[in-house]
Amino acid sequence: MFITFLSSVILIDIMIQIALILFMTLVLKSKIELEWLISIYMLVTTAMHLYFGHLILQKAYYKPIMRLLKFVKENSKHGNTEIIENYKPYCHLKGIEEIKEHYDEILKQRCNNCTSLIESKNELSLNEKRYKAIVEVMSDILFTYDAYGNFVDVKTSDEGKLFNHKDQIIGKNLREVMPDHIADQGLMCINETLSTGNVSKFKYELPIKNRLKHFETKMVKFSKNRVLAIVRDITDSELEKRRIEFLSYQDPLTSMFNRRYYQEKIASYQSEEIKVLGLLIVDVNGLKLVNDTFGHAEGDKWILEVSKIIDRCIHKRHDYRAMRIGGDEFVVLCPDINKYEIAELSDQIVKSVNATKINGINLSISTGYEIHSRGLLDPETLFARAENHLLRKKLTESQSMRHNAVDAIISTLNEKSERERWHSANVSNIAKQLAKSLNMRAEEVNDIVTASLLHDIGKITIDDQILNKPGKLTFKEYRHMQKHVESSYKILKTIDAYSHLAEYVYSHHERWDGTGYPRGLKGENIPLAGRIICVADAYEAMRADRSYRKGMSHDKAISELVKHAGIQFDPALVDTFVVHYQENWYVDQRLIS
Repeated sequence: MFITFLSSVILIDIMIQIALILFMTLVLKSKIELEWLISIYMLVTTAMHLYFGHLILQKAYYKPIMRLLKFVKENSKHGNTEIIENYKPYCHLKGIEEIKEHYDEILKQRCNNCTSLIESKNELSLNEKRYKAIVEVMSDILFTYDAYGNFVDVKTSDEGKLFNHKDQIIGKNLREVMPDHIADQGLMCINETLSTGNVSKFKYELPIKNRLKHFETKMVKFSKNRVLAIVRDITDSELEKRRIEFLSYQDPLTSMFNRRYYQEKIASYQSEEIKVLGLLIVDVNGLKLVNDTFGHAEGDKWILEVSKIIDRCIHKRHDYRAMRIGGDEFVVLCPDINKYEIAELSDQIVKSVNATKINGINLSISTGYEIHSRGLLDPETLFARAENHLLRKKLTESQSMRHNAVDAIISTLNEKSERERWHSANVSNIAKQLAKSLNMRAEEVNDIVTASLLHDIGKITIDDQILNKPGKLTFKEYRHMQKHVESSYKILKTIDAYSHLAEYVYSHHERWDGTGYPRGLKGENIPLAGRIICVADAYEAMRADRSYRKGMSHDKAISELVKHAGIQFDPALVDTFVVHYQENWYVDQRLIS
């Protein structure tokens, strides 16, 4: 193209030169001066050459350069660095320094952009690897949804956790994959997340492989029409939470509901405005006596047995609720019950409990009940009325039970040790005769007789191996044996009829010189009845046979009493005993057997 253009210019130049020569020839004929002709010729030729030179430069130099500049600029915008590099060798011509500088600046900028692009690509690759690593180690499932609730992507480290195969999920809508109630929750969260940009979450249950699983879903917006859902299996934590919640409403001993459940349950009846509600209170009689005598483990057996009986009596009424609200107290809430039905239920429970024995002792309970039948339910008033009914019955029933319990304890103790039976009977008889010798009132004599019979009742708490040991007790065993005094005191103190005797029994191992136990009382600070029982107890112990020694004679026992008068025994009582003693005071077991 350029050669054609140059040939045309040269041809035009030659034609103009010929035209000028012809012109000059004609002018010479008109006698114009030669100098002027030459000057005109040179001026025209120069102007002509400048014009043609301009055309040549415009066509062959400047226009290509400007096109190159435009080309470079356009390709630099699109990042076509390879094309730019191919044209770089043509950008060395003189007069285009400005173009070269501009080109170098563009190239430098594009190189920087290219470097940033490469770094971004590497960072993206690294983030992708990090993301894959996180997905592989995490137990969560990642779902990507579009704005319509369609599954766009699924990521998980274990496809066995999915409710369907991955291929059966992607591309489908939530309503096609999940149950309606879960799909509704999911779509609502997707709309909320996309509209507000806040994190949304909800929980749901779904049966997977014949097991009910619990899940929590959290949704976060990550693009205009995309939501990332993080689904976590919370089955274990949810079951543990429910277990803890259940335990917070459960009595650990009986597995019944507890006081907290009772308070919330009766409050729920208030909100439901229930028309008829019966409240039955069951109180275990003598539990403290059992705990003090046999230990809390034995008392727990009583509580557990009573709870089982209550459950059996109400098992046909699924709307009844039995609760243990205190140590020895139970409550039964009975909706839609009348006064005859609740009285019958109370009698049924009492009869079943009274027919039950543990360690030879009949269980005993007292009951009280009240019915709410109109107006607003006032739980406190309802409970107070049932409790008043209970207390009226408990005053007699509880004491009767304690009397029976004492008889049962004495019977059990005698069965545990034949020696204890004879010992208590002889001590009681000797103390009785000694009290009569002191001219004490009949009422006081009777108290001493009863206290003497019960003075070792606390030995029911002593281990059989120690109680019936054939040889002498070790120091440790002896210290353990001493605890029976305190046990005897606790047992008698719980019974109104015997509570005033507890002090006599508690002091029968005190010594006149103050070195006895359990309180180290001295002289007349020891109750008289306790001093009498002490003398009678010592005399009987010396006369009776032991596996490790033979019993003393009467004379030997008397000499021992005299020897320790003023030290262990009240000297005045020893003198009275020596003077008034008769053979019928002591029954020798050896003579009977």
